[in-house]
Amino acid sequence: MLGTDDADDIKEMWGQFKEVYNESAEKVLGEKRRVKSDWISGKTYKKIEERRRLKAKIGCTRSAWMKERAPAAYAVKEAKAKARVDKQRWLNDLAEEAETAARNKCSGDLYQLTRKIAGQGRNMTSIKNKEGKQLVNEDKVLEMWREHFEEVLNVQRPDLPLPVIDQAPGVTTSIDTSGISVAEIKRAIHRLKNGKSPGIDGISAELLRCSEKDAVKQLHLLINAILKEQCVPEDWKKSLIVKVLKKGDLTQCDNYHGI
Repeated sequence: MLGTDDADDIKEMWGQFKEVYNESAEKVLGEKRRVKSDWISGKTYKKIEERRRLKAKIGCTRSAWMKERAPAAYAVKEAKAKARVDKQRWLNDLAEEAETAARNKCSGDLYQLTRKIAGQGRNMTSIKNKEGKQLVNEDKVLEMWREHFEEVLNVQRPDLPLPVIDQAPGVTTSIDTSGISVAEIKRAIHRLKNGKSPGIDGISAELLRCSEKDAVKQLHLLINAILKEQCVPEDWKKSLIVKVLKKGDLTQCDNYHGI
């Protein structure tokens, strides 16, 4: 599949590697169907059924529909209010579970929980900027989140003197920089754990293990080309940040964790 390690071809090499794995996984495994979370309580379902009965009654009544309209409107508001409370309670419970999973270093559980909370980006919640202005435009909301996490994750560290390695006893300073061997790549793949979330490339540990021979061969070419030319694919410079609500106002960026 790949046979060159020139700097100009690193992007193409990585693109081909990623494309082959993504297309193969989609063809053989398919995409996982999304399952809607059942967060509505039994009491709220009863209110929803009551609302439906009242709306049906209004639709069948001609002479008295004005009399029925007011209680039906109230039932709609009450059902929506209870649904909002149920969903907020559900989100709070998931946030607590996610924090527990993070403390216990259960990254698989943490990934599944954050996917539920984030909804895979289908709903873009409005937020407030630093001046307190409500932002509803998707581009402006995303830009605000980018600025927020860029500020939070790039804290200026104090200047501390670095230790002199040559003076540290028992420290080996001579490191082999000749390149990455096939054996090293094999060991790295074997150390990967199953059930972990893939990066933005969508390539999981299971996919690499299922095609270990080809994966090792192509990664050996790619990684050594990167070391030689000191050119890293753009995908390797990116990461996904999922916002997890702690508690409080949904419109305040400071009320969210970034995972």
